[in-house]
Amino acid sequence: MINSRAIGLNQIYLDSEIDGFSNIGVGILIRSLGHGLKVCYVDVGGGCNRLTNLFENLSLSSNFVKNFKFFNCDFYNFTKNKNILSRSIIPLVEFSNINKNLFLNSLRNYDILIFENCNLEKFSKNEISNILNFKNEFSEIIFTFSDKNEYHEVKNLFNLKSKYNYKSQKNLFTNNKIIDITGNGRGKSLYSFGYIIKRFINKDDIKLIYFDKEDFYYGEMVFFKALKEWSKLNKYYGNFDFVITGMKRIFGLNYRSENIYDDYIEAEEAIKLLKTSVKKQSCIIADELNTVIEKKLVDLNLILEILSNINGEVLITGSNSNSKLLNISSKIIEIENEIKDNFGKKLGVDF
Repeated sequence: MINSRAIGLNQIYLDSEIDGFSNIGVGILIRSLGHGLKVCYVDVGGGCNRLTNLFENLSLSSNFVKNFKFFNCDFYNFTKNKNILSRSIIPLVEFSNINKNLFLNSLRNYDILIFENCNLEKFSKNEISNILNFKNEFSEIIFTFSDKNEYHEVKNLFNLKSKYNYKSQKNLFTNNKIIDITGNGRGKSLYSFGYIIKRFINKDDIKLIYFDKEDFYYGEMVFFKALKEWSKLNKYYGNFDFVITGMKRIFGLNYRSENIYDDYIEAEEAIKLLKTSVKKQSCIIADELNTVIEKKLVDLNLILEILSNINGEVLITGSNSNSKLLNISSKIIEIENEIKDNFGKKLGVDF
């Protein structure tokens, strides 16, 4: 099943701070599932057991799965024998082992393939090249690396190359609970969505506020709707809530850049939610807050006032973060992209 959302883009990400699983890999995973894509998720680095257990638990709930038109993800990880992989089929929760060569021959059956925390011991450069060359032409492949040298050795095989640059700072104005995810590269929101899953597994109380994004256009919103309801009924993990604000801006391949009156009303509602959430939740994602500040939909001074007195951790996403926001952030994650293709305005599951 190759869905029209998948357009054949090959992506590689360098993230030196991968902890168990990369946030971008999991962000792409949940967005893809929300779009009804068939996903292959390969735990190359061997640190995704808790993630796999979460998805097994989610898939056992009919109330969760019913939210998706198609919910199918095969999780793979290496056994002690590096030529044998174990396979967990979601949502059936069936387990089996598969020879590495048979696994490689089965990759044309997937829309999205994610190779998490890859290394050149498990997959050589030649094997990676073969995976990219012999996949289905429309399926998309994502590799994440934590080793800089290995990333540079294989990056030219890919269409989209991305790096996460981390900067920690401490001055009189920084708040150690504020993280700003910015830069002109793709994947800022997706990174924060993987971060949500990590915090959810750790039993945190999470609030996601979408600024200036239309209702249920993005695939992960389907996933988050199901997770919100599931978290109310199951106490194995954390609590999760999300709210979408914003008016329609995307019409096919066209984007409405000018602001209308209702954009300001929606932004004002999101600010009220943010002001309440920073006092209640332990982790708040302010998705595209940087963007609405740049568009002058919200007052920067009001945002700074809200962030001056917070109880929980706040992640802010969006391009072109204001210097005053950067100055109060204890951690800045800048995403840098290098693209060598001409895929147009929309790049596959990046929407």
